[in-house]
Amino acid sequence: MIPGSPAHTSGRQAPRGDGLRRLTGVILAGGTSRRMGTDKALLTLGGLTFIEIIARTLIRIVGDVMISAGDVSKYRRFNFPVIPDVHPGCGPLGGIHAALSSAPGEGALIVSCDMPLITGVECERLGSAIPRSDVVIARIGGRLHPLPGIYRKGVLPVLQRRLTEGRYAVLDFIGEVPVTVVDLPETAAASNINTPGEYQSIRTALSGPPVSVTA
Repeated sequence: MIPGSPAHTSGRQAPRGDGLRRLTGVILAGGTSRRMGTDKALLTLGGLTFIEIIARTLIRIVGDVMISAGDVSKYRRFNFPVIPDVHPGCGPLGGIHAALSSAPGEGALIVSCDMPLITGVECERLGSAIPRSDVVIARIGGRLHPLPGIYRKGVLPVLQRRLTEGRYAVLDFIGEVPVTVVDLPETAAASNINTPGEYQSIRTALSGPPVSVTA
């Protein structure tokens, strides 16, 4: 259940997210990337893939890092454990379930592979709400975003039931469990890169050369 009075932090400095060390950082990869036309996780900025950039951010603040993906073989080269979907073809909800089922700690900080600009500031703001509920998600520009999000293992039974029933909508799942919502500002760090145009804009902003994204 999404509370009527969401938690949020204020000020320029994020609070210390020491509770994040008890979590596993999980990069959710392996989606269809239909709008981009190619695997977003393997796109590059500054010579590093999106997966590598996100992993470098996560490894500084969480206990360990994993990749959740339907096709394990595509991501083995990154030297992080790759978690296969227990329920293939179920979208992000299946990835969240696989991540929590495999995470060694009490839960997971899960980031979509198309968020290479996310920083420790956003993650630690989410981490500040860990004691309050089993799920912590962001609200950006008035909209709820299930990723990045913190998910604790207490929600696994609900995840399993919804997957078994064929109900894969993440926000509908979130409506069934205790949730804290943390307001994040609308910045590039909290943005998803979904299309070739968005990718080119980020490359241009970072002074990268023009690129062509093809399937």
